[in-house]
Amino acid sequence: MSFVRVKLLPRSMLGRRFQYAFASLSIERVEVRYESDEMIFPDETSYVNTVKLALKNILDVYTQSNPLRDCKPSTAHGIDCCRLRGGPKLYGNDYNDIKRMGLGECPYITTKGKAKYTWTHLAVSYALKVIERKGPLRDPEEFGVPSLAKATLFSKIRGIGAKTETKEIKVDKDAIGTMLLGGSLSFLGSYNVSRRGRDQMEFYLLPDIPGRTYSTILQIASIQDFSNNLAALTTSLLKNLGVSMEAALTLAIAVLLYRNEELVSGIEGGAESLVSGVKLYTVSPSGNRPQLRSGIPLSLALYKTYTKRSIQLVNGLAHSRSDIVKSAARECIHDMFLQSVSPCNGSFIVDCGRILAAVTQERDLNKEILGMASSLLKSLDREYSRILQECGTA
Repeated sequence: MSFVRVKLLPRSMLGRRFQYAFASLSIERVEVRYESDEMIFPDETSYVNTVKLALKNILDVYTQSNPLRDCKPSTAHGIDCCRLRGGPKLYGNDYNDIKRMGLGECPYITTKGKAKYTWTHLAVSYALKVIERKGPLRDPEEFGVPSLAKATLFSKIRGIGAKTETKEIKVDKDAIGTMLLGGSLSFLGSYNVSRRGRDQMEFYLLPDIPGRTYSTILQIASIQDFSNNLAALTTSLLKNLGVSMEAALTLAIAVLLYRNEELVSGIEGGAESLVSGVKLYTVSPSGNRPQLRSGIPLSLALYKTYTKRSIQLVNGLAHSRSDIVKSAARECIHDMFLQSVSPCNGSFIVDCGRILAAVTQERDLNKEILGMASSLLKSLDREYSRILQECGTA
C-alpha cells in the first residue's frame, strides 16, 4: 500500500485547522510535513477508515428528525440526504468551483429539480466517493478553496521573507474533501451573541496540530447537541449576562468538563491534555466573505480553582430570569474569574460573597433561587478558606 499524501493549506488559513481536525480522527499516526505543506497517512486503508469515522460522526451530529424544507426525497447508501443540517456557510464565490467538483452522491435537490449545495452535503458526498473507491480520489484537477477555509488567522500571517500565500490558491479534491469533513466535525453551530440578536457568529473548535485527544474534547463539548454544547453555553452567558467572551468560555468549559468527569478521568494527563492546543474560533458569516474574529484557547482557570458544586451553582444562577440574580451572577463570574487568575488575592471572591449575601435577603425571589444563592455563598466560603491555605496566608 502506498502512502496517501494530502496537500495542506497555508498555515495562515482556517482551512488548515479543518484538515488537522479531520486528521485527528485517524487511529494511525498522521505525519505533518511543514516544509512541503502536506500530511501523510500511512496507507489507503488508514485514510479510508478516517473518512468512515468522520462520516459517522457527521451523520450522528447533522441528521435531524424533520426533513429540509423543499427537498426532494433522496437517499444515498442508506443516508436520508434531506435530513442533513446545512452546517458551515458557503459563500457566493464558492459555487462555481463546487459545481465543477461533481460531489453529488448525497444531493439536496428541490422539489422543482434545482440542485442546492450545503457544506454538509458536499462533505458527505466526498466521504461516500472515497468509501466507494476504497481510497483517495487522486484527481489531478485543482479547484478553488471555499471562502471559509481561506479565512486568515492573523496571528499566523507570514513574516518578511516567507513565501507568498495567495488567496487564489487551488488544490485537488482530496485536499478540499478533508477541509469539508474537518469543517463539519469542528462546527458547533451558528448563534446570535448580542442581546438584540443582530450579531450572528459561527463557532468552531479546532486543534493547532493533529492530536488523538481532539475527538474526546469534541465529545465533551457536546458536539451532538446544538442547543446545549460549548458554543451554546458560551453564547447564552454572553447574551444573558454581558460577561466577556473569555469569562463565558472559561465557565462553559468548566461546566462541560464536570459534566463529563468519567471521560476526563480516562484520558492520560486529564483535562490539561484535552484542552492543550485547542481553540474556539468565531467567524462572522455576514456579507460575501467570512470574517474570522478570534481563536481563544480553552482555559481551565475556573475548572481548576472551583469545585463542581460551585461551578454548577453559579451557572444555574446565570440562567435565572431575575435581573437582580443575573446581575449578581455577572459580578460573581467576573470575580471568580479574576480570583482564578490571581489565586492569592482573596478580595475578588469576598466581593462575590457580599453580593450573594445581599441576594439572599431578597424576599421577592423564589425559594429555589434563594437556596442556590445561599448554597453558592457557603460553597465559595469553603473555597476561600482552601485558597488561603494553599497560598499560606490562612
